[in-house]
Amino acid sequence: MKRRDVMKLGAAALAATAASPKPARAVRMAGSTDCAPVSGDQETIANTAFYIPGYWPQSVYFAGVPAIRHKHLARAIPDGYYGSIKMLTRLAGDGSVKQALFPVGGHDVVISPDGGIGFFGALERQDYVSFDPQTLDLVAMGKPYASGWIGGGHGTFIDNGKLLAVSERAPKTPYSGKPASHYGRITLRDPQTLKIVESYSSHGIAPHDICLLPDGRHLAIANYGSVVAQNHADYAIPRKVVESSVVVIDLANGKRVAKQTTGKERIETRHLTALDVDRIFAIKVEMAATGRDQIHLKNQQYAYEGDFTTPDDHCYLPTPLIALNAANSAIREIGEGSERGFMRQGIGIKYEEQHGEVLVTFPSSHSLFVIDAATSEVKQRIDTAAIGLDYPCGLSMIPGSPFYAVSGYWKNLFIFRRGSHEPLRELCHYASFFGHSHMTAVRTG
Repeated sequence: MKRRDVMKLGAAALAATAASPKPARAVRMAGSTDCAPVSGDQETIANTAFYIPGYWPQSVYFAGVPAIRHKHLARAIPDGYYGSIKMLTRLAGDGSVKQALFPVGGHDVVISPDGGIGFFGALERQDYVSFDPQTLDLVAMGKPYASGWIGGGHGTFIDNGKLLAVSERAPKTPYSGKPASHYGRITLRDPQTLKIVESYSSHGIAPHDICLLPDGRHLAIANYGSVVAQNHADYAIPRKVVESSVVVIDLANGKRVAKQTTGKERIETRHLTALDVDRIFAIKVEMAATGRDQIHLKNQQYAYEGDFTTPDDHCYLPTPLIALNAANSAIREIGEGSERGFMRQGIGIKYEEQHGEVLVTFPSSHSLFVIDAATSEVKQRIDTAAIGLDYPCGLSMIPGSPFYAVSGYWKNLFIFRRGSHEPLRELCHYASFFGHSHMTAVRTG
């Protein structure tokens, strides 16, 4: 039994102590002495809300019953619905918690600039949802671009929140030999209804993460590049990658502004952050059969658990970050040999403008990397397990504050000071999220 299964049982028991659908308060617990308390002002994040998906709602109990049977928690699930269901946690800066189940194979959450509507993006599933960010009530359900198409997992608000851009993938059919036949789409949707008002090619296969450039007009896209091999019904491990890429499009007309092929054979490009067309940082990933990662851990002379975040059929191998200039096809791999050994399963990546740094989470190695955006050099690697934060996944700047947040795969959310990267123990939270990849922080007032 993997630790995830044990944790699911333990977390379920903890969740069962909740007595009502009213907002709960995350329990604060004594932390590691390695994370010394740092002076922090609770008021600086009191009007912040963190949105964290939950991949394993079947592990959750609420008020003495399975979560799916709790009428309030499952109020968004339509009668007769048999699709994917994920949980969403809204953790406020004051520690209060709201949670709800949604009919979506949810992966990432984004909130509109005015805080009026939220979007829960589906990954490789066929339902999207928008919701009220305050109450977590369902607002609308949407379908993919066309029959057989599936979600790419991410969305972002554009045009000051008037539209929502969503990554979408073509049907999973065996590779035809022509990459363009498998290109995905970027759909532009009405956030309130999720109806499609426009769509553009992603100019790449299996689009995933998308990032609105600072000019508000261009969108950077990370395309996995993975295809289904002949005589297969789904992706294989290792993945068959024919054209992993980073693409920049003009949102005014969908035209491709730049494209850089970033990998083939087994290496996918999954997440990115963009300063502009000339400066993009991206995460590449290589999947392998379970156990193949252990050769990279042979120097760890202490007992450790298997990767809690991965299914039983695969693991993640070290794969360097890349810095690229999409306009002139220049690519630089980041990190030295010893540093790259910790670059396994990168997930969260954000640019922190004030200090000119790119922050990246690697849950499989319990690592938070700090990269100098100007030189593409590694400035620091933080061992988050040493301060009590296992499997760091979600990463978000806290707007209008000197802080950023990092959330652990199953539980705990830590607040760090930008620039110094000190963990602020007084501002951390110790709630359970039940498995996730991404987290979004917004100011509520």
